[in-house]
Amino acid sequence: MPLGVGNNTAMGKRVPLLAACALLLALGACDSTGGAPAGDDTLSILEPSSGATVSTPFTVRVKTSDALGTTETGNHHIYIWFDGNEAKHQISYSDTARVTDLPDGAHKMTVSLRNADHTDAGARVEIPITVGAAGVPGY
Repeated sequence: MPLGVGNNTAMGKRVPLLAACALLLALGACDSTGGAPAGDDTLSILEPSSGATVSTPFTVRVKTSDALGTTETGNHHIYIWFDGNEAKHQISYSDTARVTDLPDGAHKMTVSLRNADHTDAGARVEIPITVGAAGVPGY
């Protein structure tokens, strides 16, 4: 009988184990789109800076490790929302977005990198900003 086929030798047990390990490594090496492994995406907010005071309208500018584009391109895009209200997100298919309607006061801005199918790609940044005069009462 050939070594490793139907016997209980140490080598016979090792070959299937090595094959299983190789398969698991190969499956984990890429995400479902064949791109980089999940978790390798990076995202940063270039503008406005953390703690900035802005007036509306203002521009949000980001930097990401991934190509951005419309869903049809298969590229990532970004969601922007304020004060934890993800349901009222704004979508941008480029590295800039214009925010036109945000009331005066202190806010938490969240920017999230999204896959083409709108699922969360995992990279997310939150910063505090103030709209209008700093220290607006009631915020």
